[in-house]
Amino acid sequence: MIPSDLFDLLLPKQQNFLLVTHKFPDHDAIGSLLSMAQMLKIQGHNVTCWVPDFDRREFGWMPGNELVTDHSILRIEPSASDFVGGNGTYNFVISLDASNFDRIPQNQQLVSLLKSVPLINIDHHMDNSHYGAYNYVVDLSSVGELLFQLFLSWGWEVDASVSTCLYAAICSDTGRFLFDNTTGSTLIAAGALINRGADRHLVSRKIYESKSQADFSILLLALKNLVVNESLRYGYSFLPFPNPDTKAKPIDFIRQCADIDIALIFQEVEENVVKISLRSKESFDVQSFSSQFGGGGHKKASGIILKGSLDDVIQRVIDALESSINSI
Repeated sequence: MIPSDLFDLLLPKQQNFLLVTHKFPDHDAIGSLLSMAQMLKIQGHNVTCWVPDFDRREFGWMPGNELVTDHSILRIEPSASDFVGGNGTYNFVISLDASNFDRIPQNQQLVSLLKSVPLINIDHHMDNSHYGAYNYVVDLSSVGELLFQLFLSWGWEVDASVSTCLYAAICSDTGRFLFDNTTGSTLIAAGALINRGADRHLVSRKIYESKSQADFSILLLALKNLVVNESLRYGYSFLPFPNPDTKAKPIDFIRQCADIDIALIFQEVEENVVKISLRSKESFDVQSFSSQFGGGGHKKASGIILKGSLDDVIQRVIDALESSINSI
């Protein structure tokens, strides 16, 4: 799908949109979702943002966060109160920053809804499975950068509130513009958003300078459990369940170790459910590696969710990792 086709879908007035994103959302997911929600409302549409694991402690500072419904269960036929100024059933579902359908929460309810409502899939992951009725997938730093390009191409005026959400999305997914997914167009987009009123100081403070004691506790635990294989140049740590209630990302600290090129964090998010974050600093493709476990993402930043005991999951993944490294 090209942007003009997507624009034609969004053009008619007074349509009802359901916006969703992936499980364990990050700032690109939420920043993109809130920016799209605000822009659709400006165009006269009714919008529901459904994120069952939305954490207002982490994302409540972002403009438009009040548009995220507090319903933990998706209503297939929303009541009038679910929309701000509207009523009726949904006309479209828009998925943002989810590379495959399984990454979106409450699949069964969405499956029921999508029997009669088309899904628009907007993403920047190159392993996207094109699960939508309409798919717009572009290899850019973030969905935030992608949406900014779309909004400009459609002639939609991007105000300060939307700019702040888009800037947060871009800033977080580029690691404050340090990762190699940062391009010249990424920096131009960030500058243009600042010129439109994006509050870069607020973004920086809320994402990078508002750590809780729990954040530091999980970092200490990750450092305590750190295992480094210097000969194969990988390092991993593990966080048994229960672990501190925090959205901190210890992997962003561990990946700074000079002795490793590949970093992993095994976090047991509930008993026998392990979330694995992977980062690569050199040529190793963690996206391709993750795909054998049903995960995905980018070549240098990827994720996996596996069922099983923490010890068993670590053994399976590390065995596979060593095999992959040795085969290069």
